Amino acid sequence: MPVEEKRVIYLEATDKASVRRKRTEFIDSLNTSKHPPSVVSIGTGIIAPQSANVNQE
Repeated sequence: MPVEEKRVIYLEATDKASVRRKRTEFIDSLNTSKHPPSVVSIGTGIIAPQSANVNQE
């Protein structure tokens, strides 16, 4: 197998592993039982301080 093919296979495997790892960091927007009580970014997982909450009436 040529070196270039091995490199492409390696890069694809690395990319797939990176995507899998990143997906585990996301919060499932449809599963509300696992949501934190404060404001959170479902993309980054960053949770805002309690002072950033909005009134829920």
